[in-house]
Amino acid sequence: MLIYGIGRALVDYYIETSAADIIKTYLSSGGQIPVHIDGAAFNRLLSFVCKNAGTNGLPSSAGTGTIFIREPGGTCVNILKTMAILNRHIHATLSGTIGSGSSTGKQPDPDGFFFIESLQNYGVIPHLEIIQKNTGRCMVIKNSGSHSAEFAAASPEAASDIRPATILPDKLNEADWCIIEGMQLGNLCIDTMLMQAYRKHGTPLAIACGTPAGAASTAKFLHQYIFTRQENMSPTEPDVARYNFTRSAKNNYPGKNTLPESKTNLRVSIFCNTAEEISENTGDNTGTIAVKTTPQTSHAEAFPPIFTESPVIVFANDAEARILEQKGISFTEYSAAQYVLFVITHGCGGSTVYCQGNRFTAPAASPEHPVIDTTGAGDVFAAAFLTAAGDRKQQAGTLTVPEHLHRCLAAGAAAAAQIITVPLCSPGILVS
Repeated sequence: MLIYGIGRALVDYYIETSAADIIKTYLSSGGQIPVHIDGAAFNRLLSFVCKNAGTNGLPSSAGTGTIFIREPGGTCVNILKTMAILNRHIHATLSGTIGSGSSTGKQPDPDGFFFIESLQNYGVIPHLEIIQKNTGRCMVIKNSGSHSAEFAAASPEAASDIRPATILPDKLNEADWCIIEGMQLGNLCIDTMLMQAYRKHGTPLAIACGTPAGAASTAKFLHQYIFTRQENMSPTEPDVARYNFTRSAKNNYPGKNTLPESKTNLRVSIFCNTAEEISENTGDNTGTIAVKTTPQTSHAEAFPPIFTESPVIVFANDAEARILEQKGISFTEYSAAQYVLFVITHGCGGSTVYCQGNRFTAPAASPEHPVIDTTGAGDVFAAAFLTAAGDRKQQAGTLTVPEHLHRCLAAGAAAAAQIITVPLCSPGILVS
C-alpha cells in the first residue's frame, strides 16, 4: 500500500520534571495552552529543564529526576509513522519542511537531522525542503507528581507552510491514500494538484484537520473543490474543471540545495528550489488552471467499496467539528450527497462516522494503563482507521457498510487507548 503525506515536520519534546511549576510560571500567558515562544526562548527552556546540555543548546542527557524524550511529530507525521508500524506492507513518503537554523544554512539544523533519522527508523521516507528558519518544535511538560501531562510550549517556526514545489506529483498520483493536514489547504497550487490527483488518477484524500485553523481551511477546500465541483465544470468541456487564481509573490523561492556528501547515507531527499508551475497558461499574475476530472478506479482493489465510493475522508475532533459546522458543513447532508466520510473523535466519549447520510457511533476503548500524555491520540486514531480500511484480512466474506465502519472505528479506538499511556506519540507500543 502506497501512502503519501503532506504536512508539518515537528520535533516533539516530552519533559517530566519536579520543576514543572516553575516552568509554568515562566511561560505564563493568561492560561492559553500551548504557549508559543521563539527558538531562543525554547532553547533557554530546554537548558533550564535539562541540567546537562549538549551542542547547539540541545540536551544530550537529562539531569537527576528528569525524564527527557524526543519524537518526530506533526499531525501528518504521526499518521504516517503509525500506519507504517501497524502494517509492514505500507510504503509511506512525507513532503514537508525543516529548518536550517540560519539565514544561509544549506543543511538541516540538529532537530532537522534528528527528525530525518527518526522518521526513517519508522519506515517513512522524508522528502523535505530546507528553509531558513529553525525546525518547528513542541514541548510537553509534566510535573513529576501529577498523573498526566499538563501543558505545552510550542516553537512553530518552520512548521507551517509547504511549498508547491515540495510535492512529488508521481507519489501523489500513485498513492492509495494521500494524507494532508488541514493547515496545508488554501494554497491554490497545492489544492489544484490534490484535485488533479483525486479526479484524474482516483487518489483518495484523507484530510486531518489538526487544529481549528486547519478545520476552517478544510471547510473552505470542501466547499470550493468537492461540494461544488459540478458548478465548476465547463459547459463546453464537461471533463475539465477550471479555477481562477492570482499568483502570489510567495511563489518565488531560493535555488536548489542538497545535503553535503557526508550526509548522503541518509535515505532522504532534501531540497529548496524554484516553484514549479502546474499549468502552461500562467504567464502573468492571473489566469486559469485547468484540471482534467475524468474519474479513475486504479485504487479500487485496495479497499472495500465503501471507501472507494467515498474517496475523501475528513478526520476531526469535537472542537474542529464545531468549526466545520460553523463554516456550513453539514455532516449528514454532505456525506449523503457527496463522496465524503466524516470521522469525528470525542475523546473518552467515543467516535462517530458520517457515511452516505447515516451516522454510526462507537465507544472509546479503555486504556489498560494510566494515561500519561494525549499527544497525537487523534492522529493515531486516524492512522488505525485507515490501516483497518485497507486490511484485506478484515474484508474476508461479505461485510455490510456498518460492519466495515465499526471495524475501523474500533481499530482507531483501541490504538488511541494505547498511545495515551506512553509519552508523546510513540506508536511502537502498538506492536509491543
